[in-house]
Amino acid sequence: MHEPAHIRAALDAAAALGHDELIVSSAPGAAGYAGPQWFKNVIDDAAKDHPDIGLYAILDCGDRPGDALTALRLGVTDISLTGKASNKVAAIAKKLKARLHKPAHGASLDLIGVGDPQSNCETWLRKRL
Repeated sequence: MHEPAHIRAALDAAAALGHDELIVSSAPGAAGYAGPQWFKNVIDDAAKDHPDIGLYAILDCGDRPGDALTALRLGVTDISLTGKASNKVAAIAKKLKARLHKPAHGASLDLIGVGDPQSNCETWLRKRL
């Protein structure tokens, strides 16, 4: 997810296909340049339109444990982090009932530069049924 329209397209596609759960990831390192608060606001706002879909939104914090801790403090429940501090942050996340994920690589859909994000999401989701 690079922008609010991407999360909305993914949620709309999941709803159109009858999915009750969706996992999305921010762009790599998004916590460092967009910020944890921006991410939380975008996710919370988009989720209001589809309260019936369980949304798991992972904020990529790169190798910045401070951003990960800020995200956790703000209530972001799914983060990814690389580097030496990830074990310490994982312990804090566990206490907060949050989850630390490995950075998403491979089996994901990147919507940057895509003309019709919802259609692309629907096509991608259909292949995973």
